[in-house]
Amino acid sequence: VAVVPVGPPPGPWLAALLLPNLLLLAVAYVALRALGVAAPRAAATLAALLAAYAALAASGRTEALSLAYQATERPLGAAVTLLWVAATPLLARLPEAHWRWRPPLRHAPATHASAAPAAAARQPADIAPADQSATHAGALRPGLIAALTLFVTLRVALSLFALLASLWFPLRGPCAGAEPAPTLHAAGLDFRLLGVWQRWDGCWYEKIAALGYRPGDPSINFFPLLPALMRATGVVLADNLTLAGLIVSCVAYVAAMAGLYALVREDFGAAVARRTLLYLSVFPTAFFLFAPFSEALFLALAVWALLLARRGAWAWTAPLALLLGLTRAQGALLAAPLAWEAAQQWRAAAPAARRTCRRWALAALTPLLPVAGLVAFLAYGKVFVGRTALQTQEALWGNAFRAPWVVLAASWQYVRAHADAVEALNLAFVVAFAALLTVGLRRLPRLYVLYAAPQLLLVAVHENSGQPLLSALRYLLVLFPVFTLLALAGRRRRLHYAWLIVSLLLLAFLLYTFLSGPLVA
Repeated sequence: VAVVPVGPPPGPWLAALLLPNLLLLAVAYVALRALGVAAPRAAATLAALLAAYAALAASGRTEALSLAYQATERPLGAAVTLLWVAATPLLARLPEAHWRWRPPLRHAPATHASAAPAAAARQPADIAPADQSATHAGALRPGLIAALTLFVTLRVALSLFALLASLWFPLRGPCAGAEPAPTLHAAGLDFRLLGVWQRWDGCWYEKIAALGYRPGDPSINFFPLLPALMRATGVVLADNLTLAGLIVSCVAYVAAMAGLYALVREDFGAAVARRTLLYLSVFPTAFFLFAPFSEALFLALAVWALLLARRGAWAWTAPLALLLGLTRAQGALLAAPLAWEAAQQWRAAAPAARRTCRRWALAALTPLLPVAGLVAFLAYGKVFVGRTALQTQEALWGNAFRAPWVVLAASWQYVRAHADAVEALNLAFVVAFAALLTVGLRRLPRLYVLYAAPQLLLVAVHENSGQPLLSALRYLLVLFPVFTLLALAGRRRRLHYAWLIVSLLLLAFLLYTFLSGPLVA
C-alpha cells in the first residue's frame, strides 16, 4: 500500500489546458465572421470570453473549466466537437433547398377561425399566406420530403455519434441504473448499435412490451401505447424490442415532421415551416425523437390531431385524440385546443350546416377523448395493478405539484448547490420558452397557444424531489409553437446560424451525457 499525496488541481495556464480552448475560440471567430459579424465585434466577443475565462481562473474556480480538462483528457472528443461545429452550416443549408412541387390551385385561400387576428398584416416578407390555397395532398408532399431529408441526415449522424462514443469513451452498460429490460444488448456491435439506446424510460417501455403490467409493478407509471406498438412491431423482428422501439420512434418522427410542415405552412408559409422542422430536429434533446421514448409518438399524434381538426375531419381526429390520452399524461391537455377549434368551426358555419347533427356531435365529443384515454388508463392501473400512474409518480419518483415560482426557485438553489449543468439548462430553457411564448402570443394562432401554454405550465409546476426540473428539456421538445416563433425570427441569417450552432453543440453535449449514463430522462 502506497500513500500518494493529492495536490491541488493543475492550474489553468498550462499549454495542454489552454490549447483546446484556443482552438474553440478560433472556430468561434470563424463562425462569427461567417455569420456576417464585423471583425472588430467578433474580436471583442472573443476578448470578453477570454476575460471571463481569466476571471474564473483567478478566482480559483478551476473546476469550472471542465471543457479544457475534458478536451485534455479526451482529445478525440475535442476533435469531434470541432468537426461538429464545422458541419453545422452544411446541415443548416440542407432543409433550405427549394424543393419543387406542383403550383397551388388558384382559388380563394381558406381561412381558419383559430388564426390570430390580423396575422397577415404582421407577417414578414418570407411568410406566404397564399400557401394556404394548396391542396391537402400537394401540401403534404414537400413536408414529407423535408421530413425524410432530416430523418436520414440526423439518424445517420446520431448513430455515428453513438458508435464513435462507444469506441472512444467508457459508456455505461444498457439499462444501467434503470429497470433492466428483458433483453440487454451489452457487447460488441450489438451494444454500439442498439444497447447504447437502452436507457432509462426506454428500458421500462421495453419491459412493458415484453411482460405487460403486473400487480404492484411501478411500470404502471409508463403509458401503454408505445409498448403496445413496440410489441406489435417486434413480431416481425424476432422479438427484438429495442430495434422495434427505434423503428416506431423513427416512423413517428417522419409522420410528425410531415404533419407539422403542413400545419405551419398553412399559417406562416413554406419557409417558416422548413425552419420550424429544422430547429425542432436539432434541439438539444432532439435525440429523444429517435430513441425508444414516447416523444416522437406523442408529437405525431398531437400534430395530426390538430391538423385534421383544423380541416374539420373529426372522424379521423377522434381516434388520434383517444390515443393521445394513452401515450402520456400530457395528452389530456389536448382537450383545450381541440375544443377551441370545434367551437370556432361551429361559430363560422352557416345555419344550414349546423343541422348536420352527426358531424357536430363528433366535433363536440372529440375534445373529451384525450381525457377519456387518460382516465381509462388510470382506472386500469387502480383495478388490475393496485396503483395508478399518478400515485406511482408521487410515491416512487417523488413528483409533486408546486407553484411555478417555488419550482423555479428550488431549481436555482439546486444548480447553485450541485453545479449541475443539465439542471441549469432545464431552468434556462423553461424560462426562455415561457418568455418566448409570452412575447409571441399575438403572433401565433390560438390553436398553437392552447396547445403549448398548458404543457409549459405543467412543466413549471411539476417538481421532482431529487432534481426539481428533471426531464424538463425533454418535455419542452414537443412544444412546436415555440419553435415556430424561433423560425419567424430565423429569417435573419445571423440569428438562424447562431441558434443552429448553439443548439447543435448542446445536442452533442446532452447526447453524450445520455449515452454515458448521468442524464436521467
